[in-house]
Amino acid sequence: ADTINIDANPISLNARPDTIVCPGTEVAIYTSEQASTLYEWYNLSGSTLLASNDSVWVSPTYPYTDYVIKGIQNQCYNFDTIR
Repeated sequence: ADTINIDANPISLNARPDTIVCPGTEVAIYTSEQASTLYEWYNLSGSTLLASNDSVWVSPTYPYTDYVIKGIQNQCYNFDTIR
C-alpha cells in the first residue's frame, strides 16, 4: 500500500481589532506578524487586493464592509475575516 504523509503547519490568523467605526472614517486593521508568512488583505465584496502586508488602513462604508486576510506560508494558506 502507498503512504502519503501530510505535514500540517497551521497558519494562525487573527484579524483585529474589534472596534466601532463611523462610515468614512479610516481605521487600521491588522494581524500579528509571523515569520515567513505572506499576507494579502481583500475587500470581500469586490475581491479587491488592498495590501500585501500584516496591516492595512480602510474606510468602511455603511452599513458594514467585510475584509478578509489571507496568510500564505510554504504553499499553505489560511483566511480570517473582519467586519
